[in-house]
Amino acid sequence: SDLYKLGLNLEYNDDQISDFGLDQEQIELNTKNGFRPEYKSITRWYTFYFEVGRLNYKNYLVDGKKLILTSSLAATSSFEDKILSKHELKFNYYKLIKNTQNLAWQFKFSANNLNQLQFQNYIGGFSEVRGYQDGQFSTPAFWQNNLEYRTNLYENKFGIVQGAVFSDQANETTLLNNTTDKNMPMMLSTGFGIRLISPKIYRFVG
Repeated sequence: SDLYKLGLNLEYNDDQISDFGLDQEQIELNTKNGFRPEYKSITRWYTFYFEVGRLNYKNYLVDGKKLILTSSLAATSSFEDKILSKHELKFNYYKLIKNTQNLAWQFKFSANNLNQLQFQNYIGGFSEVRGYQDGQFSTPAFWQNNLEYRTNLYENKFGIVQGAVFSDQANETTLLNNTTDKNMPMMLSTGFGIRLISPKIYRFVG
């Protein structure tokens, strides 16, 4: 049966910017983005979340679906007080096939209303869109879609070798109302790979 969860998280951040150890190019980039040595930011986050669904784990296999909605408000004080809002939707779906194969699908949408670097969404890398560098692109708003099919190639008591075929897509944009604009460039990655899964290791305490 589905599991429902509703909650509130509170978070406090106190940040101080320093130019120590930076070269001139990095200092100029910080200045361009509003980060100066005297920059100090205090942020109070209030995050509401709602979850529905359940993911069932059977060793390395997963079955089920889960939807997570989060909405965050933050009071930020720096040179001028600002109110930050961030909203995110994440849906995961796993289908178990013949007890040795997994179909995995993830869709994610995230958006916020500030341009500061520490509040950006960073896209690219192994857990986002494969084939791109980690955090290669940054944007206040984006959607991401990941589809992967996994099947066992070899299995014994020492481990499992899986083959995986995947397709990742993402669209990064600076305007929330343009996230479905077909003229915007799309990140696309398709390929295959090998997954190595070791047996579960239990710690022995004597």
